[in-house]
Amino acid sequence: MLHNLRETRKELDRVPAAHLSPHSLDALLCRLVFTCYLFDRHIIDRAYLESLSIQNASHLRDILSRVPRTQAKEELYKLFGQLG
Repeated sequence: MLHNLRETRKELDRVPAAHLSPHSLDALLCRLVFTCYLFDRHIIDRAYLESLSIQNASHLRDILSRVPRTQAKEELYKLFGQLG
């Protein structure tokens, strides 16, 4: 898992349009891992997302696959804000 996180961090760091500071990139990855854990443990489910006005999603991958990407980003940060 640590190897995969390290590789993901490297790939994200290569995206020029989304260049984040190392601290921000680490924080984003930690939030994503924690959120995946909550989905896998069924702490977050479709009903929880609907309570945040995030429709037609039952897992993090549903949010991340949204088009346009701005919708995915808005919903992801809405979820992060609630979990914070």
